[in-house]
Amino acid sequence: MPVFDFVHHDDGSATLVDDAGRAALHLESLFQKLGNRSPHYRALMQPLASRDPVALLGAMPVTDKATYRTVLAREALEGLGSESFVVDLSSGSTSRPVSRFCRTVDDLSEQEATERAFRRAGIGKDDRLVFIDVGMAQI
Repeated sequence: MPVFDFVHHDDGSATLVDDAGRAALHLESLFQKLGNRSPHYRALMQPLASRDPVALLGAMPVTDKATYRTVLAREALEGLGSESFVVDLSSGSTSRPVSRFCRTVDDLSEQEATERAFRRAGIGKDDRLVFIDVGMAQI
């Protein structure tokens, strides 16, 4: 059975890793795909490329909403080309909503993954969930 541990980063975040190195392999694959698809993230990762994938994750800067609304939104739309897509708006409860662009197949895949996670957690179709943003009491 694998042993899991947390790698703590300078910003207070942490990454769950296992002794078999699977987390690092998955992160390495993710960063490779990200670098191939996104000029924005490729530019961010280049100066950090000598780090192992878990350390690279910890060194990546937080992406702010302005970047989502401008650079990353343009990259997402360019990447879609002429494919049909879904636009999903964040709730905007703490700010102006952020648009998320994705292909229909990706949206359905995300829905399937969410449903699978809920089933594994014992949450059924007749259950009701209430989410509370603890850090935003005024919501």
